[in-house]
Amino acid sequence: MKGLISANGKHEKAVVTLYFDNSNKAQSPPLYKDDDTISITREQFSDKSVYLINGKKVTNEKVKQLFLSVHLNINNPHFLIKQGEIVKMMKMKPKELLSKIEEVAGTALYETR
Repeated sequence: MKGLISANGKHEKAVVTLYFDNSNKAQSPPLYKDDDTISITREQFSDKSVYLINGKKVTNEKVKQLFLSVHLNINNPHFLIKQGEIVKMMKMKPKELLSKIEEVAGTALYETR
């Protein structure tokens, strides 16, 4: 984590914030129907992480529950694409790319069966 936070030791934390458009109230998470935007922030220190939803400190579990409430499958191993993976995928041959898409979509197991 220290390398993520700072390569030269000058910074104390790394911060990432995601902003979600929440204007479609029919699809809003139950606790956030009044918010037009939902922000989720993670502050990573060398020894701990702090999570915020709309600027309010919450647990990691609360963030997971929010994602699950809008049907984002955060337990999928491909939920996050690591840096460098996109370039690898762009260089894949069509058959390899199709295989990767089937794996991500969860349909690869049906091919095996």
